[in-house]
Amino acid sequence: MVAVAIAVATEFRLDFRFNLSCDLRDFPNYYYAAKAREAGLSPYDIISIRERWGEYAFWMYPAILTHVFAPLTDLDVVVAGAVFTAIKVVCLCLTFIGWRRALPLLKGDPLFIGFAVLGLNLTLFHDVCNGNVAVFEAVFLAWGFYFLLAGRLGWFFVLAAIAGMWKLVPLGLVCLAPLLYPRRRLAWVGPPAI
Repeated sequence: MVAVAIAVATEFRLDFRFNLSCDLRDFPNYYYAAKAREAGLSPYDIISIRERWGEYAFWMYPAILTHVFAPLTDLDVVVAGAVFTAIKVVCLCLTFIGWRRALPLLKGDPLFIGFAVLGLNLTLFHDVCNGNVAVFEAVFLAWGFYFLLAGRLGWFFVLAAIAGMWKLVPLGLVCLAPLLYPRRRLAWVGPPAI
């Protein structure tokens, strides 16, 4: 709710709606990069993708992530976009549940709560509609923080590593483990391993 209020106050375009008129700007990039990989092309070959499908696709993630989007390439791009949006709505719900479970473990630390809720989720509702993968990162981080605060460091490191496949920032968060659990060996072994 805070993220929505800030978005409205600062005139961000939310576009949070559940229909195919959503502006899934990023999804065609994922979709056509995965199609290119399945066709034996490089997902980074913008010219070949444009020549073959008539679409401009700019893939900037590790090539292995095209496997994540491969199941959607059997569908038409519009239908695949709708499925992708539905999956992201599920992730949004899972993110909410993860933070709901994590917040009581924070024991009222207002700065950390502010960091967790605002810093990591400010654009979450916007990203659901606009085709960004940030909602996946958010669900992994929400549950990662829950496992971190619950002392289950193995799960925290696994989820941080998965979130770090898209962006490097989540990988930096693994340094919280030795700060919170300085006496646990896994807290010191995990960050360099990740």
